[in-house]
Amino acid sequence: MKSPKISIIIPVYNVEKYLRQCLDSVVNQTMPEIEVICIDDGSTDGSGAILDEYAARDSRIHVIRQPNQGVGVARNLGIQQSSSPYIAFLDSDDTYEPTLCEKVYRFAEQSGADIVRFRYQKMDGTKLLDRTFISEKEDTCLRRCQIIYSGGPNVWSKLWRRDFVLENQLCFPNWQDGEDMYFAMHGAVVAKKLCLLQDVLYNYRVRENSLTATHTTDYLGKIQSFQTTLQKMLECGCSEQTYYWYLESFFPSFYTSSQYFPRNTWKQCQQIRLNICKEYWDLLEQGKLNVSYEASLWLLSIGSSSPFHRGVYRLKWWKCLLANLFVKRLIPHSGWLQSVLDTINDQRLEIERLKNNEKS
Repeated sequence: MKSPKISIIIPVYNVEKYLRQCLDSVVNQTMPEIEVICIDDGSTDGSGAILDEYAARDSRIHVIRQPNQGVGVARNLGIQQSSSPYIAFLDSDDTYEPTLCEKVYRFAEQSGADIVRFRYQKMDGTKLLDRTFISEKEDTCLRRCQIIYSGGPNVWSKLWRRDFVLENQLCFPNWQDGEDMYFAMHGAVVAKKLCLLQDVLYNYRVRENSLTATHTTDYLGKIQSFQTTLQKMLECGCSEQTYYWYLESFFPSFYTSSQYFPRNTWKQCQQIRLNICKEYWDLLEQGKLNVSYEASLWLLSIGSSSPFHRGVYRLKWWKCLLANLFVKRLIPHSGWLQSVLDTINDQRLEIERLKNNEKS
């Protein structure tokens, strides 16, 4: 058999109901030059026996077993064991279209892309990901991150060039939630070229206990994963526009979900969020970001965890913005805006202090 062109990494954990359909979709690919790396992550059902059965019939399937450590650790092991020029991921309850490997490999070779993004659909036939093309002029850090995130920041709707993954040390953290976001955003920031293939090639099964659909109640872990992803993007030199887009897109969600934070982690979550606000402002003051003060006012205005207080401070933000529009030509320096920011921040902290006193 010829050398494999794509290594398909499949983490497996207690999916005997869907595993045969998943493996059938792989072994029946129209491009036979593949290797299939299945990591049995401590399954306790019949998944292991099914893997052994398929591996005995098809030499392209390799089964690796490990104690249950999570999907991130399993995928990292698969990357280490891979030997093909390209890497693809497949959740063990999902399926590939028969031509996926053939089409994405040919497209990757022709385009020279580090990452190829393709379309996917739910098992009921609902197609996901809008028809957005990326041109040479649009291939910026911000645009790549937006494309990676469109339809969800998963890793299985992409083909990854293996040398690119290894050279940039892309890996999955061992988290309950957010590991796909971390890997995908890291890749988007450091990629030299990302291309979109408009074919629908992946079938995503929506079920309550699937790898992708499972949402953790570890809210402290969620907000820590957000901060760690943000730090990784900065370390990799993301543009200031990308930095702000990430904050704008994801940071507010942690505030709107504050009511769900358990009492025993609320203060920790709040402190992390305040640290992110401070980090943003410090970078702005150091001249590392070219973002408007209006945008900074907006970010700091969402610092309250109460919907009522958010409304109050959003109103203050509008007032400050309108005032800025009127006085910008009269006051050419940022002292007035700095005093506004200080006032808003002091009032926000006072409200949080009062809230903490009420709880205690």
